[in-house]
Amino acid sequence: MIDIDLAGKFLSIDARAFRNRVDITLDVNGESITLTLSEDDAEALERQLEIALYDDSYHRSILEEKVLNLEQQLEQLKDELETEREYNAVLKRKLA
Repeated sequence: MIDIDLAGKFLSIDARAFRNRVDITLDVNGESITLTLSEDDAEALERQLEIALYDDSYHRSILEEKVLNLEQQLEQLKDELETEREYNAVLKRKLA
């Protein structure tokens, strides 16, 4: 059984395997529905879910890398700004 909190809605997923079928029950805040799948359909669904999870993980890692790059660029810009401020301070002293 898997329990998930979706922005205040409680989702519970329960799957039970039998000899030639799989019953998947989805319950959202007390209202439930049961899906009965053949063994082949359940395996196909499992493969699709694995692909979706892999894709999500892959895209998340790309986003994390982009965030890291942006953080590095921000630090570099902060350093450049500080250097520019120091340069301007020196120029002001020389002009004064």
